[in-house]
Amino acid sequence: MNAAMKGDSTLARVTRIDRPRPVQQRGVETRERILAAASAVLVEVGRDRLSTADVAEHAGVSIGSIYRYFPDRAALIEAVLEQDEVYVAQLAVLNAAAAAADDPNDRLRSAALTKSTAALVGALANRTARRTWNRSSRIAPVDLPERRVGGDA
Repeated sequence: MNAAMKGDSTLARVTRIDRPRPVQQRGVETRERILAAASAVLVEVGRDRLSTADVAEHAGVSIGSIYRYFPDRAALIEAVLEQDEVYVAQLAVLNAAAAAADDPNDRLRSAALTKSTAALVGALANRTARRTWNRSSRIAPVDLPERRVGGDA
């Protein structure tokens, strides 16, 4: 018998399991540096093109250090998004609604809604990052001498 049939509430919470947060100051600083670098790379290249190698280079750490604090690329992106208080509040409301559902089908629907909302927020963050990158990478207009119509140059 699976968890949904038993009425287990494990479906109610749709979040990625993160690595334990560091306790020592050096580990805390490294994790924060990785998150800051991931945020910067996310703005530069967007979510689809973010790579752990780019984040590691930007943070000045090895790729192994990234995986010490985050199990995969998706968890790293999610951790960057979780720094946004609105995102965290929305997921908390959706998780609470999923946990309160009595019917396994309602729990499943709520869990799917939570997951799709998280995906939507990620997509919006990616779109915002692309817009920011596009604005910052535009070439400044060049002043060219005016050309006059009619032969006077």
